[in-house]
This record gives sequence, C-alpha cells and structure tokens, in this order.
Amino acid sequence: MTINFKTTDEEFELIEKIAQRAVDLGLYEPEEHEDVLMDITVAHNNARKLDLQRLLDADQFNFLHDVSGIARYLNRETGKLTNFFVPRFAA
Repeated sequence: MTINFKTTDEEFELIEKIAQRAVDLGLYEPEEHEDVLMDITVAHNNARKLDLQRLLDADQFNFLHDVSGIARYLNRETGKLTNFFVPRFAA
C-alpha cells in the first residue's frame, strides 16, 4: 500500500499552521515540526479526512487530543489510525 502525501495548497497551508501550533504549545520540539506535518497529512489523506480549519481553530484541550492521538495511534506503515481512535475533528 502506498501512503498518499498529496495535498492541495489550501490543505498544506492549514496543516502547516496546525504543526506550528503543536510546536508552539510545546507538544513537540521545533525540530519535530516536519514529523507533525507528515502525521497530520497522512492521517488526513489515508485514515480519516479532517476538518483542518476546525482543528486549527479548536480550543487547546481538543486540539491536543487530536494531534497527540494522531501521533500515538497512526500506523506509519499503512497510514491508518489504530485502536479505534477517531479524531474529534474528523470531517
């Protein structure tokens, strides 16, 4: 199975802002920015479409739930979410 990393320009811009917010909140170190970017992209394209704007605008608690849950439950070989994790901002 090939993991899809393709995004529209609008999706990429939102994912970039989500990754930066995760770093700014201290969930990740600055050097992990690309890891967050890839995790969100993979989850959005291969597991469950995300409402990226709502995720970006979410309160801190729900934002952290989704971003950390994706990081924890994303199978990086298949691009699928495991353990029945469903992001709160799934589209």
